[in-house]
Amino acid sequence: MEKASTKRSDREEGRGLSIKKQLAIAALVGILLVGAAFYLVEINDSTSGGQPGEITTVSTTGISCNDSSMPQAAQQAENQPGFTNLSDGLCYNYLGQNTTDVQGATVLSFGYYNGTIFYPCGVSPLEVPQSVIQDTVIDGQQAGKLQMLNSSAVSKGFYPQGSCSSAPPVHVASLKDAEALVPAVPELNLTISAPVGTAHVTGLTAVLALDGGDQRFDFKGVTAANPLPQGVGVSAVEIVTGLQLSPDQIYPMTLEGTLSNGQTFSYVVHVQIADLH
Repeated sequence: MEKASTKRSDREEGRGLSIKKQLAIAALVGILLVGAAFYLVEINDSTSGGQPGEITTVSTTGISCNDSSMPQAAQQAENQPGFTNLSDGLCYNYLGQNTTDVQGATVLSFGYYNGTIFYPCGVSPLEVPQSVIQDTVIDGQQAGKLQMLNSSAVSKGFYPQGSCSSAPPVHVASLKDAEALVPAVPELNLTISAPVGTAHVTGLTAVLALDGGDQRFDFKGVTAANPLPQGVGVSAVEIVTGLQLSPDQIYPMTLEGTLSNGQTFSYVVHVQIADLH
């Protein structure tokens, strides 16, 4: 009798471990799906309207923690003591939910955005959560399973392979407000990189369309004798005066230049200003 009881206990423990393993896999799949979905939304929003010179407004990803329209299940998740401890007082937006392979189990995802901006395809900005909290709900009841995914784990869902079209000659790496020498006068730092394997860039300029006018960036160090290094970013800094800037806007930027094979290029990308003071 004791041996039979031990075997039954081992089987039950094995099933418990199997369910936990499935939930862990489901949670990872959930964040990949949620991340990929919001990646596409952000890219589409930043290039919407069909007008290359249009300035658009940044849309908030997910539902704010203070928004009453958040589903009841998500509100209950955020009110858990465990969630409060993990969030450490930060506002985590509700990103959505995914079903899992475990019957009756659902994974709710919440993301914290700290304003960090990436350019995964080099042509459009994307705000990626610094961290994501996931909560597993089984049959509508909190399962007490909370976990936090760090930025490296989150990025796997926001950088799906094959999502970028053919690589342009140059990529936008970042556009940031640097520490200006004159208070209240923005000083923008634009960093451009060239993908490995493309023709060498021997001339490069960028024109940023802002409210009230344009700001030009001249990369004078990029010449035929000193082409843009592939895979390495180069920066140009310009002080912006008399033009309006907003961290909540996506601006069109025209990139123009020449290649080592004699060809020229000119195309429009979309950028967002990070760290705007």
